[in-house]
Amino acid sequence: MNDQTSNTTRIFRLFRKSAREGKLSAEETHELVELISNMAGSNVIERLEAKFDVQNAKIDAVNSKYTVLIWMIGFAGVVISAAIIFS
Repeated sequence: MNDQTSNTTRIFRLFRKSAREGKLSAEETHELVELISNMAGSNVIERLEAKFDVQNAKIDAVNSKYTVLIWMIGFAGVVISAAIIFS
């Protein structure tokens, strides 16, 4: 069982205990707040990483286009130079 699943299970148990008994101890309340805060933070990090991956893919696509353009310009220069030299 991974850490995220165990945290989710623990949060669920604390909420059930709170609903059943109407209160939690100070330690349990602190633990619940910490678990929720950690899960929210990890969600934000995952979303940012996904956005960075998308941006990196876009940058790679642009770099590929410029690389092809540079090669085409170089090849055209060679062809024009050859035409001038051999004409």
